Amino acid sequence: MKTHGKSPIKAEPKIRFRKAIPAAKLPAPNVAKPFKRLRWTRRTYSECQPEVGQECAETAMRGQHWSNGYVANSIWAITYTEYGSGIRPRFVKLYVHGDGSVSEDWSAAKYSRREANRRAA
Repeated sequence: MKTHGKSPIKAEPKIRFRKAIPAAKLPAPNVAKPFKRLRWTRRTYSECQPEVGQECAETAMRGQHWSNGYVANSIWAITYTEYGSGIRPRFVKLYVHGDGSVSEDWSAAKYSRREANRRAA
């Protein structure tokens, strides 16, 4: 290059901002700790039969907090399954109660939060 008096091509200068770019503020998680382990009770109801009514079966469930839900006071959790059970983990939408517990029932969580706010006031 020096023999013919030319210089090599230089890279374009980087653009520099005068101030730092503001970061997006993430919403606070609805549970105290991220990736917290959760326990809740799943209730399933049978078909209504004459003279018997509906039977309710309760199953204890375990899972892990995954993220906030798109509805207020809701979260997404991923269920735990035992190794070799053949059941795949799945995402479940849960609702946060006033005392910090969770359930799949949105109406019970709503009234629990309302009562907790009333007691705190």
